[in-house]
Amino acid sequence: MAEKGELMTSEAYIYPGLQKTWTAVNQCRISVETVINACAEVYGITPDQMKQKTRLRAIVEPRQIAMYLIRFAAKKNTVTAGSVFLKDHATVMHASRVVTSLMKYPEYRERYNQICDKIGYKCATN
Repeated sequence: MAEKGELMTSEAYIYPGLQKTWTAVNQCRISVETVINACAEVYGITPDQMKQKTRLRAIVEPRQIAMYLIRFAAKKNTVTAGSVFLKDHATVMHASRVVTSLMKYPEYRERYNQICDKIGYKCATN
């Protein structure tokens, strides 16, 4: 938690145990379309499949990562991130918790890192 008088980021407030510094490699805005295309490419699906209303694991996993990255890398709010996939803000908040909790698995983290490399986004752990 933040020291007295120190400001907390919204990410640190929502996930107190998550101590990470997020930076864009080239310091430019990352677009929503870039995130969706990168997720689809790494998972071997099309961007249109990610927007379908389905609960198939092969679609849900990249969609959750995309929601997470749209929220934090593209700096969009939960409503905007959800509207891309016709989901509400609570679904994006849930996706953020899921992505954070699944990072402990090396194969999941590897795919996440591949996507981050494709969009030019770097996560440096403190």
